[in-house]
Amino acid sequence: MATGIDINISELLRDLQSGSMESEPETTA
Repeated sequence: MATGIDINISELLRDLQSGSMESEPETTA
């Protein structure tokens, strides 16, 4: 089931892998 939450988690994981943690992790719009 691909719900909005699932997509959010996917995006968060991508951000973490992309190294977004080094550039304010709360910059996801």
